Amino acid sequence: MVLIPLLLITMLAPLFPCERLVLKGSLKECKGKDEGRICDGAVIKELKTINAKNPPLQVCEKGKLKVKGQKKVGADAPKQGGECEWYGQLYCNGDIIVDLYSWKFLKKCGQGRMYIYGRSWQEVADDTRFQDFLGNLIR
Repeated sequence: MVLIPLLLITMLAPLFPCERLVLKGSLKECKGKDEGRICDGAVIKELKTINAKNPPLQVCEKGKLKVKGQKKVGADAPKQGGECEWYGQLYCNGDIIVDLYSWKFLKKCGQGRMYIYGRSWQEVADDTRFQDFLGNLIR
């Protein structure tokens, strides 16, 4: 049951170059000294190096600050700033939150606020939960 939404997320992820689809409650934030709370996946800073092609970046990953090369992180990784808090969970700017209980629409974090992010009619109509809902209405 949980595998279907995760499969859907991985299939749709390449369609949103600057946005990430994340499952509600699946992220672990980091705690920085000067930065405070940092959302999971955010690039904190670029570290100084002589390798200009693949500079190391400090990234929050699964609750820990790690150093990774820019090629491993990717150019579309979220930057620090513009985070949103939703039910105690910190999300990065541009995150699209998939809530399994709210299937009619998604929520998107944008510049410190949460917005309703509508799904297309085709996505809603193809969802088995909608078909069950429609079947209950017709009865």
